[in-house]
Amino acid sequence: MTIVMKRADPADQSPLGHNKPPSAAELLRQDLDAATEGMRARRDELLAAAERVPPEIDNDELAGKIADFVKQLMTAHKAAETARIGAKEPHLEAGRVVDGLFKTITEPLYAAQQKIEARLTLWQRKQA
Repeated sequence: MTIVMKRADPADQSPLGHNKPPSAAELLRQDLDAATEGMRARRDELLAAAERVPPEIDNDELAGKIADFVKQLMTAHKAAETARIGAKEPHLEAGRVVDGLFKTITEPLYAAQQKIEARLTLWQRKQA
């Protein structure tokens, strides 16, 4: 009997049977997929409804319904943007921490390099 194993993610190129944990990015994607399931379902509902909006508005009642629908679209958009910003902020903050730490290493080294290169340039000009 032959057992055929399928990958959960076809883009995954790791050999079958590997013991490599998912990357931080993949774990984040999984968390965000789970957290946004309801938003994505609402998006799909609203986009399907948007396809049914008539191409022309020809009466006040229809205009009122469409105005209400536009508010629903705006509310869903705003909720998704707020969630995106909230989900992204910890990662931006972490990036700032990384940048700040490495700047304590790179900036003094660069300043020393500039200072020494200026001396070298003076010497090279004297020699020329």
